[in-house]
Order: sequence, then structure tokens, then C-alpha cells
Amino acid sequence: MSLAPLSGRTMDWETRLADLLDPPVDTQWTPYPKQKLATELALTADETLFGGAAGPGKTEWGMRHVIEQMELYPGNRGVIFRRVFPSLSRSVIPRLKILLWKKARWNGNDHTFTFPNSSVLEVGSLQYADSVLDFQGAEYGVVFFEEITEFLQSQWEYMLGRLRPPATMDPATAKSMRPHAIATTNPGGRGHRWVKRRWVKPEEEELTEGDDRPAPGTIWRPRANEDNPTPNSRVYLPATHADNPALLEKDPGYLSRLRANSNRGLRLAMEEGDWDAIDQIVGALWTNEDLDQGRVKPEWYKKKVVVLRRVIGVDPDSGGEGSDGYGIARCARGMDGVGYVEWTDEWKNLSVRTMARKTLDLYHQTGADAIVLERNHGAAWLLEVFRGEDPYANIISVWASDNKRTRAEPVAAMFEHREDLELPYRARMVGIQDEVEEEMTSTKFEAGELSPNRVDAVVWAMTNLMLRNGEAQQETMVDERLRGRR
Repeated sequence: MSLAPLSGRTMDWETRLADLLDPPVDTQWTPYPKQKLATELALTADETLFGGAAGPGKTEWGMRHVIEQMELYPGNRGVIFRRVFPSLSRSVIPRLKILLWKKARWNGNDHTFTFPNSSVLEVGSLQYADSVLDFQGAEYGVVFFEEITEFLQSQWEYMLGRLRPPATMDPATAKSMRPHAIATTNPGGRGHRWVKRRWVKPEEEELTEGDDRPAPGTIWRPRANEDNPTPNSRVYLPATHADNPALLEKDPGYLSRLRANSNRGLRLAMEEGDWDAIDQIVGALWTNEDLDQGRVKPEWYKKKVVVLRRVIGVDPDSGGEGSDGYGIARCARGMDGVGYVEWTDEWKNLSVRTMARKTLDLYHQTGADAIVLERNHGAAWLLEVFRGEDPYANIISVWASDNKRTRAEPVAAMFEHREDLELPYRARMVGIQDEVEEEMTSTKFEAGELSPNRVDAVVWAMTNLMLRNGEAQQETMVDERLRGRR
């Protein structure tokens, strides 16, 4: 028998077959008390984080919450994210097909479910930092990040800007709907640090003066400022396997397998949702504890530290669209003998000449003594671009003779707390720098990892300032024009 497309729409064979069969399982759902509370909070707060430990049914809750919003508001639009698409195809999409059996039509080309009331639910991935640009101009009534610690803070914040009533929604319906974002996760992952700070344990600077740190399940707002006079409200609702009584009934051995993990920190994180037990990825060279304890406030740094030498570290790419990213770091050595990471950034989709000009502008504006430029991996010609733009700039060109981890290890060691030394820290962070700190505490410098461009730039800069470039070969172009004036 031929299964022709229904209603003139293109559908995959699973969707066509679904129109002829009964649902494979009962999709009726009664939320557990903690899941019900999560829904109540999500309908009140702008940003809701639910979960913490493994097994409380947080993914099921998130999917059903988004579906409910699609059904409740005609013309609505929602999106569910995982960092990479295989994670969606293995778990999220198959489960959604069951939950939406005969309730919404799946389009495998667009990765969307379309409801009879014209609402559309998308599933998408954000594998790279700039993958969010694929959603430029999009409008969503609800956004769901599954396993939020897999993502960057910049990706979450970008998608918050996509929250608004879709143009396809009736104006009266739009007024009754409140756009919001939800997330679920376990502790750990590349985004552990910023997620913990945003929801679980916000910094004192985030809180309104006089306020205590918000208790779990309490909706709160960060301190207002000139840039953001009305910050989004947030809430964190922790949950564990004990909040999902059906889990152990279906799988009595689940808890035993969870406790079989020999890594105590990971075990506590997965079983109890302990965010302090796993503050960095096993195998990463930097720890959150060392970065936090050694951190100095920008105000203190400006008043107390006399800078002897400042350099701009550069981890270049080939430039242009689709490049890995151009890591750049401004670091300094103080008269106290300590190296300081002042600032980092990552530039993408810029021409080589534009990157060179921006780097040179930073070099001159900050009074830096040199630009430390890596020449590996086809970037040797970039030195000539710099010299073409400014033949007098002091460029220290380095050629790595070791792998990235070997080069990074001595730099990471300088951030460790050493009570037995006159200087307990040889290197410190100036202020909170989430993006580079996420790279530091999550990168293991293994094959297949995303390139830690900011960290690489820091390593080049700090090596030059503090370690005399180790085993890297270097050549120096002296800036005669500025000699004696810096």
C-alpha cells in the first residue's frame, strides 16, 4: 500500500505510519510534586533552572512544559536545544514523537512539530559559539535548554533576546502569554561555572545590596544597573531521584549503578546535585577554587598594582567565515612579581587584515609592550600582515615546539595556591571572566575538543611575561619608535 502525504505536506515514513497506528504507550501524565512546582515557578519567573541531580524527571518535565505552551497559545513557537544534534536524535526527538503522536506533525527536514492550532515546536543544536546566529530574528514564546551546562553563557543570553510573542500569534493571545526560558541540567560540564553563578550561588555583586543569597525555589532578581535597569527574574529548583518515585520502581538497580562511580565528586553531583563537589572537569588544568581564591577585584588592581610589562597574546586563525576563532588576551606582570590576566576575547568571521588592525589598536591604546603571536598551523604569514599594517609594532613571533597541554601546564601551575612560597599566587585573574574561565576549567587539551582560543592566547602571553617563553622559539621586532616611552 502506498502511503501518500496527507494534507499536501511532506512527512517522513514514521509520521505517515503514525497516522494509521494507535499510540504505542499511554501519554497521559501526572506530574510529581516537584515537577508541578517547577511548572508554577516557570510560569512566574523569566529564567528557571530545574534539576541538579540525576533522575528527577527533569527532561520529561521540560518537554511537556514546552508542549503545554504550544497547545495553550495558538500560533506560539518554542524551541528545545541540545548542544549537538546526535543528542537530540538519540533521546529528545524519539520521545517527542511519542508524546505528540497524532497531536502534531513532524517535519524531518526542518526538525519541527506543527500543531493543529498553528503553533510550532523546533528542536535544534548549538554546537559552536556562533551557532546562535542561525536563530537571528527568530521569535519564541518559550525556550528550553536541555543540559544547560553543555552550553556557553553567551548562547543562553543570546536566545533570551529571541523571547517575544511570535508575529503569527493573535494580538489578544500575545497579551495573555508571558515569554520565558527554562533549563535543566546536572552539575558539571563546560558551563558548570556560569550556571552555578547565575542560578545556584550568585556572587555578592549580583545581589541587591542588603539581600541574602536566594534560597532554592525562591524567585529573585539580580541587582539593577544602568545597562539593565529591569533584569530578568530567576529561580533554581533542585531535585533528586527521590522526587521521582517511579524511577526506582522501574529500575531498582539505578541508584547502585550511580553510586558505583569511583569519582566521589561526580558521585555526589549526580546523586545529590552537589554543585560544590564537582567544580571542574576531571583532567582540566585549572580549578575553579584556585581561580576564585586568587582573583582580584578590578578596583583593587587599578589602585594597588604597578604594571612593569604588558603584552597582547594572540592565538590566530585563518580568518573569514567558518574559522575556529581568533583568541586574544591582555596580560600584565606587576611590580609584585605576579602575572595578571586583565582581559580576553574571541573574534570570529573577521578578515585577517581586520583582525590585525584591531589587535594593533589594542596594542597602542593599552600601552602594551609587545604582541605575542603564534605562527603555527599556517599562520606564519600573519606576521607579514601585522608588519604591513604597522612596521614599527613590537611583534614577538613564537613557534610552538610542544603540544598545547605541555605548553599550558606551567602556566596553569602559576594559578595554584602555594602557602610555602613567598608569593602564594604567581598568576591571578582580574575580575570575573566567565568565558575564558570556562575554557580553563573544562578543557583537557584532548583531540576532538573545541579549540580553547582564549586560553591559548593567555598561555602565550603569560609564558612570555613569566616563563621567558619556555621552549618556544621566538623572534622579536623592536619598536624603536616607542623605546623608552613605555
